[in-house]
Amino acid sequence: MNSDDWVMSKTDFIPFISDYIRGSADYTKNIGWLKKHNFDRYPKLKKLWPELKKILSKRDGSVFEEIIKNGFLFDKIVKVENSTKERVYSIGVNSPDHSFISNGFISHNTEVKLAKAADSVLTDIEKETVDFIDTFDATLKEPVYLPALLPNLLLMGSEGIAVGMATKIPPHNLNEVVDAVIATIKAGRVIKIQTEEEKEAKTHEDHTDFIIKKINLVASGEEKALTQEEVNPSQIGFESDTTIDELIKYIPGPDFPTGGAIYDAASLSEVYSTGRGRIVVRGIAEITEGAKGRPQIVITELPYQVNKAELVAKIAELVRDKKLVGIADLRDESDKDGMRVVVDLKRDSKPKAVLNNLFKHTRLQSSFPANFVALVDGTPHTLNLKQILVEYVKHRQKVVTRRTIFDLTEAKKRAHILEGLKIALDNLDAVIKTIRESKTQEDAKVNLISRFKLSDIQATAILDMQLRRLAALEREKIEKEYAEIKKLIDELTAILKDPGKVLEIITKELGELREKYGDARRTKIYKHAVGEFSEEDLVAKEETLITVMLQPMTQYCFSPIKAVFSV
Repeated sequence: MNSDDWVMSKTDFIPFISDYIRGSADYTKNIGWLKKHNFDRYPKLKKLWPELKKILSKRDGSVFEEIIKNGFLFDKIVKVENSTKERVYSIGVNSPDHSFISNGFISHNTEVKLAKAADSVLTDIEKETVDFIDTFDATLKEPVYLPALLPNLLLMGSEGIAVGMATKIPPHNLNEVVDAVIATIKAGRVIKIQTEEEKEAKTHEDHTDFIIKKINLVASGEEKALTQEEVNPSQIGFESDTTIDELIKYIPGPDFPTGGAIYDAASLSEVYSTGRGRIVVRGIAEITEGAKGRPQIVITELPYQVNKAELVAKIAELVRDKKLVGIADLRDESDKDGMRVVVDLKRDSKPKAVLNNLFKHTRLQSSFPANFVALVDGTPHTLNLKQILVEYVKHRQKVVTRRTIFDLTEAKKRAHILEGLKIALDNLDAVIKTIRESKTQEDAKVNLISRFKLSDIQATAILDMQLRRLAALEREKIEKEYAEIKKLIDELTAILKDPGKVLEIITKELGELREKYGDARRTKIYKHAVGEFSEEDLVAKEETLITVMLQPMTQYCFSPIKAVFSV
């Protein structure tokens, strides 16, 4: 970074440094020069340093010298705080170390790695279960989509904006999503999808027989690998008779990692039926009695995507601007055990009125604008809950079928080699004699193929076989392995011939996923809705004495009236 030939980009700058110096009362005499020159970029700072160091104080000058010398500034750790633990399915972040500013960014000694559950998104990707395309520069390949045993679209949610469209899908609970998928499968069935050309060409059974024959040719080396068109199970699909109302019994609503509470459960039915809607979420706040009998509002959970620090700052701002009254103190007592923001109230305050004001004026109550837009075969669609689950099952059908084809191909390849080794062991003396009589290794291969009706792959395997494999125990291992491979081939072939078994496999794998990673719901759901706040809701209910003085009018005489109103 300090080499002379190192070229800085336009974004390589030290943030806030110019504003700090220009805003300091220590440098008002030199404000003209400081405003004239820009020194928040490394090349400029190095160039202006001889003049700048004459102006700066000893303390500030030492900081600038470190920046020029090292290219960035390390500072001492003031305090380390543990953030509240949140459930994640994709990545885990661990950052107990210090941070520093470098080139305009806050950098961390941070470890970011896949969460254990995220492995399920990539499971079997090495088994040709998904298609790959060129990257933007055609130097590498990338998957069009992931195998996704973990139904990540609903679990982690999604948010993004594209040209003319946007998506915002809330996160959900793993146990509930798995239960809903299994219920969808139980109420569904495999369907056959065929174009007019495919109907005239061959049925699903014919197509499966063709694939198995092609796999045999690939295993023996007579054909190359299967093409993407051949491994894609385009002739099978899935449909289900389940309804949105039935699915809501399994997925009553989103489950946010920050907890909170959702109000108006009836509105969720519209969200899941149409793919769009507004979800009202409140944080969890409890009115308690603090030290010396003073009332407190303790906030322990926040609505999804609400920043705690920003919420605390907003409350402080409202108190300072006197838009919130009755608050004596505000503290953030969050620690490794969880989030806790304490709002101390004045003795004469009305806690419920203060809490209502917090809901109205801060993001302690917020709404989540759900918009379930996702790509289906490359085309964006607004999907309801049932459509999302059905599309997931269809996707897994393809993945499991392609994985089965891959495993069957590999099993057939191994069985083909083992059959060759068995032939060699059964005719050991003749094989040894044939090899010894051959002048070269290539001649030996040709002679083995000719004499024992072997394939090129089998002959090569025999020539590569180590002498120790001729022992009796090694021969037993080959026989045992061959029997196991044959059993596996029968099982895989049965799966290809019966698409219903694919649904059984999907159900079984989801059940294992639930047992391994499932946890309890965090977000509460209430049936009743949260009404709009009126001014009366924000005023404490108390007896008020009002005196009304009426002036005398012609022919009438009024006396002072005292009335008590309950507001």
